[in-house]
This record gives sequence, structure tokens and C-alpha cells, in this order.
Amino acid sequence: METEGSLLEIVQQKELELKAKCDQVSREMETLLEAEKTKSAALREDAIRRGRDEASRIIGEEIAHLNRDLEQIRSESRQKRGHVQERARMMMPKAVDFIVGTATVPS
Repeated sequence: METEGSLLEIVQQKELELKAKCDQVSREMETLLEAEKTKSAALREDAIRRGRDEASRIIGEEIAHLNRDLEQIRSESRQKRGHVQERARMMMPKAVDFIVGTATVPS
């Protein structure tokens, strides 16, 4: 019986040792998990910041490109308007003669 008691005590002692080791490993894993969560949150925030910065850069470049296109369109429009005004000035005497000629009633 004494052997049985001693074996039981050995088994119980081993169980306690294993439980202590399991508890220790569990605490270590929780600590590691928290560290990894913190690390992943920092990585996520960094990725979001870099994404915003890159988006702002791209949007800025596209706005600059659109502004260049808009200025070119405005310049071409001013040139065309100038040509139309010049043609109108050149044709004005003929238009006046035509209007006066059609408006006068033959006597």
C-alpha cells in the first residue's frame, strides 16, 4: 500500500508540475499574443498612413495634370475667340452693305 501511496504521490506531483508548465506556457502565449496584436495594429496604422500619403500624392498629380489641360483648353478657346472676332471685324462692312441693301426699298 505504501508503494501505491508513493506512486499516487508521484503522479500527483507530476500533474502539478505539468499544470504549472501549462499555466506558464499559457501566460507566455498571452503575452506574445498581446505583443503581436500591438505590432499588427502599428503595422496597420502605418499602412493606412502610407496609403493616405500615396493617395494624396496621386490626387495632387492628377489635379495638376487637369489644371494644365484646363489652361490649354482656355488658351485654345481665347485664340479661337480672337480669330472669330477678327473675321467678324473683317466681314462687318460687307454685312452692313448687305443689310442696308436689303433694307432699302426700291423707289
